[in-house]
Amino acid sequence: MFGFGKRRSYDDIIQSIRDKRRNHGEASLTTAERRLYEGHLFEAYFYHQGGFDYYFAHTDGVEQWAQANGALIAIGRDADLSPIFHDAVKLHLEFVDSNPDEEDTKAYLTKIKQIDARFRAALPDLETPLRQLARQL
Repeated sequence: MFGFGKRRSYDDIIQSIRDKRRNHGEASLTTAERRLYEGHLFEAYFYHQGGFDYYFAHTDGVEQWAQANGALIAIGRDADLSPIFHDAVKLHLEFVDSNPDEEDTKAYLTKIKQIDARFRAALPDLETPLRQLARQL
């Protein structure tokens, strides 16, 4: 009747985190909110756009990637997924630091797509566990 006990939707939770971040800054977020938000961005970029290469191209760097990996830890998948995530980060950083030519770029894309496939095979759906994590906020 008055909205007590009504659960917020996943989209509402993500939007409230986005609003809090925009209005009060990154430091205003709790660790759980930051991990959920970065996990959400990772899920959108990785699963719906273009894998790790797309994700890395559209995010700010190591701290943001660490928070996305923190989402994997929060959903209990750190043992199997964090090493794959780490492999992708390591490959990406080596690539961007190497002054790559066209052949290096082709080799990088081949390797990153292989890592994408390993990650997708290990976790075909990240959205469902993120929705479950959101219910804890």
